[in-house]
Parts: sequence; structure tokens; C-alpha cells
Amino acid sequence: MGEQIGIEDLWDAANFSPDANQRAAILHTNGPLFLPAGPGSGKTRVLLWKTVNLIVCKKVPPDQIFLSTFTEKASRQLRVGLTNLLSISSLLTGKMYDIGRMYLGTLHSLCQRLLMDKRLSYNLEYQNRIKLMDELDQYFYLSNNSTWRLLFHDLSLGESINEISRSINRLFGQTSYSKHVAVTNLIALFNRFSEELVDPYDAMSDHNDDVMNDLLISYSRYLSSLTENRKVPLTDFSILQQDAYKLLVNSAGADSIFSQVIIDEYQDTNSIQEKLIFQLAKSHKNLCVVGDDDQALYRFRGATVENFISFPKKCAEILGVVPTTIAINTNYRSAKGIVDFYSKFMTYCNWVDPINLGIRFRVEKELIPNRTKDGTTSVVVTNSDNDKAVCDEIASFVKKIISEKIVDDPNQIAFLFPSLKSEVVGSLQRAL
Repeated sequence: MGEQIGIEDLWDAANFSPDANQRAAILHTNGPLFLPAGPGSGKTRVLLWKTVNLIVCKKVPPDQIFLSTFTEKASRQLRVGLTNLLSISSLLTGKMYDIGRMYLGTLHSLCQRLLMDKRLSYNLEYQNRIKLMDELDQYFYLSNNSTWRLLFHDLSLGESINEISRSINRLFGQTSYSKHVAVTNLIALFNRFSEELVDPYDAMSDHNDDVMNDLLISYSRYLSSLTENRKVPLTDFSILQQDAYKLLVNSAGADSIFSQVIIDEYQDTNSIQEKLIFQLAKSHKNLCVVGDDDQALYRFRGATVENFISFPKKCAEILGVVPTTIAINTNYRSAKGIVDFYSKFMTYCNWVDPINLGIRFRVEKELIPNRTKDGTTSVVVTNSDNDKAVCDEIASFVKKIISEKIVDDPNQIAFLFPSLKSEVVGSLQRAL
């Protein structure tokens, strides 16, 4: 008890056998690391074990680790998984590990913590609290008539709500007079301004578009309205990230608070998040990003998959170091037929810039199926046109894969329906 243990001891205790690439990624602790991952490749487990290795074996204090993922659900899973693995570690080392002060969560939640962190304040005191508006709060705030009058007073967008709405919507190629549509468009525009660090007055000097200038003025008024004459300042998600970035840039020593920065789902980051992440790692350069550009789903929110694709180049430019690249590319989820189909399908797409032929829009990856047994059925199709017959077929199939131990637990089987109100749901329950 209390003795130094190696990561292999922990793997044995947790019954975990990483593949060669997973192992290399977990053991890498110095310098930037780029982990292009395929679907079903166990990247979350890699992040968990990488963090455990840092805390238990490399003695990195948890409050020096910045571990971020994309959703609240994923961050909860990371926290639970990390707690469980550290509990196993405690049984072997006799030491307790406290991750209560560790920066673990979504980027938005961690930005909020940064703004409150006394280590980043000029007087080393906790900062004043702020009220964060979620997407719905922001919608109601902007659609409020008093806010509407404040933002567009004395501008040339129109006198009435309908005229102003139409002017805004025209900028987006729409002819609607709808205020709802205008507010939705305005939120997208204002958030993009914030995410791209647009200074409204600098932007106004760059062009002569009267409508855009009026919108930039309204954006500056929006920013002012969130803080002026308020005991508790308001902010939205985009401004929150901008404020956190500015705080990091202007606080001495802020880039050395965290000795390890680990970012999950990096393909879904936007411009301001990229700047913030590199600023966090500017001193120590221990920046690990993992993601899959084939699963970049949030471009409509301003995410840019180019952040992921150009990460090695950005590391060289910003940090002065070329990152180590390790592909997390063994698929443990799907049968060989599905993996092969996925790989073949992706090769059909044109990922090369038609103008600059040297530029590619995708990280090349070779997904390797772990389940390589020949003849493994990937997809089963029924020819029955009767609901009861289909349900009986499914029930028989489920019984077969359970009895043959194809699944370890029946809870690994999922049933998808267009609606849970469908009569087929009850029929399947009875068949099962």
C-alpha cells in the first residue's frame, strides 16, 4: 500500500488491454498530441486512461489538468469514469485522489469557471458572478420589445417592428416580415460576431454597407446592454468564450495555470474556442486534441472542421512544435462488413480543394475492424409485410444473439421506432 505503481498494473486491475495506438496515446505526456479517431475506436476510454496516467503515475495535480468535451452528458460520463478508475487506483496505492477542483466539463462551463477563478484576477480575489443566458434566454431577451427598441432606435432599418424584421431578414436572403425569423437570424449573426472576435466599430470602417453598419451598431448596443446598470452582468455562450479568451490573454501567467490541456470532440470547436485552447497551452505546449472530422455535425453553430484538419499546422505556427500524431483507428463496435462499407463510402467523396489541389478537407484514416470473423452478419433484412411476423422474427433473432453470447448483456441491444406511440412497440414487447 502507498507504493508507486505503473499504468500496466492499473490496466491489469481494471481488465483493460489497450491496442498499440491506444497505449501510445495514453503514455504520451510531453508536447502536443493529435489523435484522429474513427467511430467506435474507444477514444473516450483513451482520454480517461490518459488522465489517470497523468494523475496517478506522473503525479500531475488534478487542478493542473484542463479536460474538456462537447456535451454535458459526455462530461458527466468522463467524471464518473474517471472517479471509478481513480477508485481502483486508490485500492492499489492507498492514496486518495480528489478531482473536485479539476477543470473537467464542457468548454462553456469551463469558460465560466475561468472568469470566476481568482488566479486570473488582478487582485487574486474571486470575480463577480455573471448570469449566463442559454439559447432560449437569449431568444427572449432579444425578442423583448424594450430590447428591440434599444438596439434599433434611430437606425435606418425601419420604424416598425415589421420593417426592422424585414431589413434583418433581407440580409439573410429572406423576404419575411416575421420578428421570430429576424430574432433567430440576429442571434446567429451576433454569435458569429462574438465567436470571430469582431470589433463592431473596426468592422464598420471596412465597408460601406448601410444595413450591415446598422447591424454592427445594434450589436455594440447589445453588448453594452448586457452589462450596463446591472448588479449581475448578463452574458451569452459566445460572449462568455470571448471574455474568457481576453482574460487569458491579459492575465500574467494565465498560460501556465494548466500543465495539461486535453480536448475531446475537437472537430466541433469554433474559432474563438481554438484561440482559447491554444492560449491555455501556450506556455507548456502539452495540448492533446482528439476527434473525428467525419463526425463534424455542428457547422450550423459556427463550428469549423478546419480547426481539426489544420491542427498540426497551427501547432507549428502558434506553439512552435509539430505535434505527435497517433491514429485511434481500431473499431470495436461494428462488424467487419459495416466498417468496410464505411471506409469504402468515404473514399468516394471528393476531399480535395478543386483550386488548391494540395489542400484536403479530410484527415486520411484507415479504420481497422476488431471483429474480423469472416461471414459475420452485419445487416439483417426482413421480407415480412405483417407486423406480428416481423416482431416474432426480431424476438427470435434477439434470443439467438443472447444465447450465443454475441452480446454480454441484453441492455446492449437497442430498438428504434419512429414513435413510441406506435402499435408495433406493444407487439414487439409481447413477442419478446
